[in-house]
Amino acid sequence: MNSYEQIKESLFAAKKKITSRAILFLNNENAPFAGINKSGVWMSVTKQEGKNWYSYLATKDEEALGLKNLKYSETCNLAKEMIERFIVK
Repeated sequence: MNSYEQIKESLFAAKKKITSRAILFLNNENAPFAGINKSGVWMSVTKQEGKNWYSYLATKDEEALGLKNLKYSETCNLAKEMIERFIVK
């Protein structure tokens, strides 16, 4: 199995919260730290003043998800596959 397939398998098995607009990956405290919006954009999630704030994917979150070693096209394909499986039904 290549690195793309391994990362895909781990992300499909990871703890996540699915909404109609995003797939949010949860940390050990079950708080979202990263995600994919329904447009396929990878994002970081931070909590400030009780609200979730979304920004472009930070390097530390990219490393936590295992995306650092993938090509840009592979991250796009992975986002598309996850959206099709979890959001678009």
